[in-house]
Amino acid sequence: MMSDSPRFKFATKPVVAPPPEPTPEQAAKLDEVARQAGFQSRQPANDLEKTTSTPPERRAAPAAPLLTPKKRVSRRDPDMPSHQVYVKGPMDRVNRFVTYCDEHRLTYIDAIDQLLDMAEGKSK
Repeated sequence: MMSDSPRFKFATKPVVAPPPEPTPEQAAKLDEVARQAGFQSRQPANDLEKTTSTPPERRAAPAAPLLTPKKRVSRRDPDMPSHQVYVKGPMDRVNRFVTYCDEHRLTYIDAIDQLLDMAEGKSK
């Protein structure tokens, strides 16, 4: 049930009238000012405008063809359940770990696996 408090008086929302349309003279003046400022009209050109259009050397180049996105390769074993670990630590240690991963071209999880193997005496 809606309350009668002033906070919920949706029906009393003020109606705002749209601005009046400019006269043809005002519209022409606005178009001229916009053209001088470098703005281009988005309105379709008629035959008269085509004769006074922008010279070919100033026209924009045609749009490049759309590129299709590359398919992402999943590096995760779909049969293995996944879990996320967030580690917060001193910047120097985190940077040391990231540098280790970069130098050995390892993902973080592969580096953790390798370091655990070393700690458990399973290193190769």
